[in-house]
Amino acid sequence: MHENRKRDDEEIDAINTKRQSQRDEESEHQEVHLEARNALKASREVFKQKILDRVDTERSDYKESLQTTMDNRTGFRESIVMRKEKEKALTDLLAMEKIDLA
Repeated sequence: MHENRKRDDEEIDAINTKRQSQRDEESEHQEVHLEARNALKASREVFKQKILDRVDTERSDYKESLQTTMDNRTGFRESIVMRKEKEKALTDLLAMEKIDLA
């Protein structure tokens, strides 16, 4: 059965020492875990920033390329419109000459 006895000071000190060493060991383990976690977090942030920088660069390059393409397209469309206007003016001129000849 259970004895109703008081622990002596040496036994209490031994238990407290054991508990303190266990706490210290667990604290060290927790600190190592936190350091590893923070290192991983920092590496993810660096990776994320590199990716975002690359995306921004590629997006800027794409926008410039798209703007150049749109400018070229606008130039081609304007040249087509001008050609059509010249063709219409020439057709009108030829139509007036035919009327004058007739």
